[in-house]
Amino acid sequence: MALTDLGRLYEAVAAFEAALKLNSDYASAHYNLGIVLARIGRYPEAIAAYQSALRLDPRSAETRLNLGMPWWPRAAATRPSPNIRPS
Repeated sequence: MALTDLGRLYEAVAAFEAALKLNSDYASAHYNLGIVLARIGRYPEAIAAYQSALRLDPRSAETRLNLGMPWWPRAAATRPSPNIRPS
């Protein structure tokens, strides 16, 4: 995740995709690809990457947690604020 840590997110996506071309059964690469894709707002692709990671490592609690994260911005946008009451 060195490229990710340096903020070079698009290069990180390319690196994880290249790793997956060499070994598509690499759960960590799918997981890390999901993280980077979510950070750049490519949520549908992030979800697909997390789902691939879970198929390979179904016990990964981190992957399960992150799988829900791309939905948080949409859920927050559609949920009314607790401070607003219907009139």
